[in-house]
Amino acid sequence: MTLKSLQSNLGLSDELLFFLEEIYKNQDGILLLGCPENSELITSFLIEAYPLIKMSRIERFIEDSKNLGLESALNNTQVIVSNDLDCTTIFLSLLEQYSNEADKLKVISKINGILILIPLKKQCGSCSKPTSIPSTSKERFPTMLASSIPSSYLFSRGCEKCGYSSYSNHTFLESFVRINNDIPKNSLLAVNPEEIFNTFRKVGCKVLFESGLDKIKLGITSIEEVIRVTPPLNSAFEKLLSGPSITESISKEKGKGTILIVEDDDDQREILRMVFNKEGYEVLVATNGSEAFNILTQNQISIIVSDIMMPVMNGLELVQKIKNDPNLSKTPVLMLTASSNPDHEVKLLEQGADDYCAKNVKKKVLITRVEKLLRKDNSINKISDFLAD
Repeated sequence: MTLKSLQSNLGLSDELLFFLEEIYKNQDGILLLGCPENSELITSFLIEAYPLIKMSRIERFIEDSKNLGLESALNNTQVIVSNDLDCTTIFLSLLEQYSNEADKLKVISKINGILILIPLKKQCGSCSKPTSIPSTSKERFPTMLASSIPSSYLFSRGCEKCGYSSYSNHTFLESFVRINNDIPKNSLLAVNPEEIFNTFRKVGCKVLFESGLDKIKLGITSIEEVIRVTPPLNSAFEKLLSGPSITESISKEKGKGTILIVEDDDDQREILRMVFNKEGYEVLVATNGSEAFNILTQNQISIIVSDIMMPVMNGLELVQKIKNDPNLSKTPVLMLTASSNPDHEVKLLEQGADDYCAKNVKKKVLITRVEKLLRKDNSINKISDFLAD
């Protein structure tokens, strides 16, 4: 099974997929893995992702480094496993075993990345409906993340397809950081956990609660399930969770906004995601119009790029629903069509689409069309603001 198919089946984030691909490219290095004790789901996930993986627990790795020498232990391990459930703690618990700064630097130079995975149940998509999030649930999240919690979420009520359990399959909460040239190695010799935490945050490391929020907003799991499996955040780290996440900061710096891709074909969806990610957009994805509409109600979307022929709710039905909603009607929609029939294209515009492109359009043309719609939308907003004043 490929990483992409694992991503699709388990609802893994695009960022985690990229992280795993980068780790896989450099198999001489070590991955620090934090997970709940005796988690067979995570072990089988790693073995599927990397069939010939060599795993060691932190205790065994330390013992090997004493008996066989540090170099030998470093060269004969790909994954070091721990029950620590945050990136800072697992990193420091390994380094504190070595008093010699030279040994610490050797260990740091061999670490490719740190990954925390916690299994949680994935919601059944067939019986999920929008539901208000109770205030008691919001209170269980770190205070600094309160403003990021949506007012509603998708909650599965149980159906024949999921055996009335409300859940289908599983996914993971994820927190990870790459240890590469973006982080000066000497800065990782700090013994203060807050300094290490801040260093990891600066290169994009999210805490598990943030990962849970991402999955709640996408309808992958419920807020109840995230609360059930997520360990409390270290109080010292919680105080450092101020301001937007690193991905939000990058998106705002580039000024590109968020694109929602609606496409039922896995390959086509992945191609579009990669194209717009590379251009600096934040990208959310949906496999049909119903999923897309739920995402729209819970996220601030700059523009929608949608296929027409899809199950559950097709592209035309989605456009009509968007344009009939006062809160969403101004969101620009670009439709992708396989038809070359002019009458069909006229119908798209009559139904409310702002523009359309052929599915086989050149990448440059598609990007230009999207940018044109965003400029048009911004100019309308500026005129509206002026008139309001």
